[in-house]
Amino acid sequence: MSEGGPTEPLGRRQVEGMETSTAILEAAGMAAEFLGGNAWAEHVDVVLARLAIASRVNRVSIFENHSGRNGALLTSQRYEWVTPGESPQIADPELQAFPYAEGGFGRWISALGEGRVVHGPVRDLPVSERDVLQRRGILSIAVVPIFVGDSWWGFMVLDDRDAERTWKSSEVGALMAAANVFGAALQRRRMQHLEKRLVQLATFDELTGVPNRRALKEVMEREHGRATHKGLTYCVALLDVDRFKLVNDAFGHATGDRLLAAVAQVLKGGLRQGDWIARWGGEEFLCFLPETGAERGALIVERLRRRIEQATFRLREQRIEVSVSVGVAELTSREEPLEMVVARADSALSSAKQGGRNRVVVADNSHPVMSTRASQVQAALQGGRLRAAYQPIVALDNRQVVAEETLARILGDDGTMLEAGSFIEEASQMHLLHRIDHALIRSSMERCTARVLAGDIAHQFVNVSADLLRHPELVADLLRFAMDQCSCCDDKLGAGKPVVIEITEREFLGDIRRVREILAPFLEFGLRLAIDDFGGGYSSFKYLAHLPATFLKIEGELIRLAQHDLRARAIVRSIHNTAGELGLVTVAECVEDESTANMLEDIGIDWAQGYHFGRPAVA
Repeated sequence: MSEGGPTEPLGRRQVEGMETSTAILEAAGMAAEFLGGNAWAEHVDVVLARLAIASRVNRVSIFENHSGRNGALLTSQRYEWVTPGESPQIADPELQAFPYAEGGFGRWISALGEGRVVHGPVRDLPVSERDVLQRRGILSIAVVPIFVGDSWWGFMVLDDRDAERTWKSSEVGALMAAANVFGAALQRRRMQHLEKRLVQLATFDELTGVPNRRALKEVMEREHGRATHKGLTYCVALLDVDRFKLVNDAFGHATGDRLLAAVAQVLKGGLRQGDWIARWGGEEFLCFLPETGAERGALIVERLRRRIEQATFRLREQRIEVSVSVGVAELTSREEPLEMVVARADSALSSAKQGGRNRVVVADNSHPVMSTRASQVQAALQGGRLRAAYQPIVALDNRQVVAEETLARILGDDGTMLEAGSFIEEASQMHLLHRIDHALIRSSMERCTARVLAGDIAHQFVNVSADLLRHPELVADLLRFAMDQCSCCDDKLGAGKPVVIEITEREFLGDIRRVREILAPFLEFGLRLAIDDFGGGYSSFKYLAHLPATFLKIEGELIRLAQHDLRARAIVRSIHNTAGELGLVTVAECVEDESTANMLEDIGIDWAQGYHFGRPAVA
């Protein structure tokens, strides 16, 4: 059968003599065929016509929820089918941005939001609803909620202008099945739109007009292979806009975005033909210079640094001085991986910042300790020796396990298990965190599914690095994987998913808007958010106001200090009280003895993890 489904919808004569509920279910089946393809919106009219005929009503409409400026819940008509001779109402401005509560339909919010169908003769409805509907000539109505995932998206409404009918329970059940088909189609469309958006983001940075990280990485991998095969060299230069956070704080993010776009164009204009530049992340850019040694590369990049320093940048009619710090590294041998070259450029960039900024530093070619450990990380990833370890999290009021955190481990060549602390820094410098995160999140989701199916619905915490979120193709893969896993547990889960993604403040410091944007695909799907290591030196309560977090994890060193230091204990209490007012669950990290656990329980901390309750263990 083609993607569009059957070419002839069931007509009136075909439903004559058929039970209404049976006809509606057949209409729902046809809807599933019609709406299952990519061009589903083209078939909505046919589906609504079929449903109206099967239900023996005059009109079927689809309404979508949205919020008004004052936060009130509104609804707007999106689709409609009416019998010949009836007047369409989709162009009626009263039915666009219609307020539930103010319009007299406030009870629909709780009824539909809880999955109940509003139906029956209009004369039996409350006065506020009856007056509006009777004015439109409606004698009987059925309003069926539409859910997209776990969220109440809107509703389908069927109007009968010919009779005051009472809907049978079998008919109501059939209508709910039809509404579920619409919800599934809308969910598919949402995911298709998201995937299309992710593909666009995968190769092009909209803000600056230059390639993004993924696109340049593909070029670099190709050029790295050519260079190592032919015995050539190349240079990598990482450039960071100095004190960019001050610009964001002083002028706002929109102005900061315009500055980044202007900087990108100045850099692009200073490169040779055949050189590449991309936005690497945040305020960082990466230049790739093929067949160029370190000495020549340093001269080229120094010219770029001077171009930025001498350029005129105006923000709100005010001229500001802009500079960049740069780290440069060249390929040193055929055995050196691309990630190592980038890592050495990153290290040189750090030296440039520490040396006073607005300067170029060329990496030295010897980092033996880092090379050994970094190579071990790469070999483990390639050889499938990354392991997931799980540490329990308990509720302090009863010491029962309520969650666990997924942590990275590497199985060494000698059979020993390396803890994350011994390799995460090197993995970060080599930009391998996205691969570690991707594998661990998939493991967490699989474990979560197995536990839910076994009747154990506990939260599963897992870290997400900024490095992973710079790879939209991996985000898309994880979303698809999450949908597959959660489809097994739909009847066992409530509104949210048990998987909790943890972000650490220092990874996203200074750009809350960007944090929300890159986390949106996970949160829209229903995963929860935890802010990790709060109180560890980068804490900003602004994050709590702007991020839709559910959990706040308090940094372990502060917890240890609070056991013996009254000031630290007061800080922990203050963090907990603030979190409580915001409706957040507090989780204390690194709890290593019973006295610390008792102290935290007295403060009111909700949950805790640490060696006192259990060490991380590989499943």
